[in-house]
Amino acid sequence: MGVEIAPLGREHLPAIQVLAGDPAIGATSFVPYPYPPDGAEALFLRATEGRQNGSLYSFAVVQDGSCVGVMSLMGVSDGHAELGYWVGKPYWGQGVATAAGELILKFGFEDLGLWRVTAGCLKRNPASARVLEKLGFHLTHTGTIQFLGKEEPVCYFERAGSS
Repeated sequence: MGVEIAPLGREHLPAIQVLAGDPAIGATSFVPYPYPPDGAEALFLRATEGRQNGSLYSFAVVQDGSCVGVMSLMGVSDGHAELGYWVGKPYWGQGVATAAGELILKFGFEDLGLWRVTAGCLKRNPASARVLEKLGFHLTHTGTIQFLGKEEPVCYFERAGSS
């Protein structure tokens, strides 16, 4: 399968713009739909600034040389971060998110010294919950958030690093 993560770069933006514009991504993640015409560029600028100040580490999910999604450690502070991710619909069900998740968690726990990572997914996306469970996360609670003007049920997960 050849899944890797690479720091988000301008070379990834065309694929991100196309993949994130798929209505299925907006329906199953926290990516807005319709995806803004400058969405990938804005993501890149936020990622660049966040990496510079140490609060955000965004990676292209790369399979066999092509960008197929994005995975990030967000809100990095005091040994904590939140994992966020999406993978383009053509790559669903292939283990891509799990493989990339293992890589980003290794980076977070080993390189950044994190000791706890949290994540959330829409309750209507059980495939994302399964990915988190495969990555060693456990469900901590459920709740709702306001997203794009609607109240959305969310499942919250947590994983501690190994000491």
